[in-house]
Amino acid sequence: MSLPHPHPAPWVAVVDDDGEMRAAILALVQAAGFEGCGFATGPDLLDRVASDVPACVVLDMDMPGMDGLTVQARLAVHPDLPVIFVSGAATPAMQARALAAGARTFLHKPVCGDELLDAVEAALGA
Repeated sequence: MSLPHPHPAPWVAVVDDDGEMRAAILALVQAAGFEGCGFATGPDLLDRVASDVPACVVLDMDMPGMDGLTVQARLAVHPDLPVIFVSGAATPAMQARALAAGARTFLHKPVCGDELLDAVEAALGA
């Protein structure tokens, strides 16, 4: 007997250690009609991805413990999983590394809601 899939529809993971930013991005994604789930840390997301892979990840770059580049590297076992970075503190070198490693888009905080939703829709092929 198999357990029901936790997300029957494609879902968007939002990973940001800033609770207010995470909640705002999650609310934006959900208001646009996407299912979403928020995570405060990269390891929290990776634990979930072990059994339930999202359709897209919106990922903060600068987080304590495990930064966005490390999370992105660990997600590489899912090569078709689109990653959209958002950051308020990334250097041009960090941005270049994220894009070279396959990130779909790199947005700077404060992020424009329409720009973020366009990136999510493009990543999901909507």
